Amino acid sequence: MLVLRLFNTQKARLSQLPKASNEIVKDFISKLANAAGSRDKLSDCFTHDFQFFGCGYTVNKAPFVEKHLATPNPEPLIPKCSSFNGNDSKISFTASHQDGPRENIVDLVISREEKDSPWRLQSGKITNCP
Repeated sequence: MLVLRLFNTQKARLSQLPKASNEIVKDFISKLANAAGSRDKLSDCFTHDFQFFGCGYTVNKAPFVEKHLATPNPEPLIPKCSSFNGNDSKISFTASHQDGPRENIVDLVISREEKDSPWRLQSGKITNCP
């Protein structure tokens, strides 16, 4: 009986446990897909200083959002792996994305300003350029 008291543990509610990086990434990708039809909603998914490094080009937030509103790609972004970057305010992840006949492999970073603030896309880079 004494041993049981010494090792008595409390059960944590699931809502109290932090989400794994892969769950956050999946939630973010879903949010991004749902926002695709609205300029304001889509724009809110990116940090103000967002940059994307493509194959031979670099683009910032405004043109990136405009391109995706004008010519949305129906192919999903498929997460491959993810990890927190030192703390719980930044996540790096790798994803694949079909762009016509070509599959792009992309390294992306999402971040948030505070613990309860929304995740936003900070940067991206295509890693398998020809």
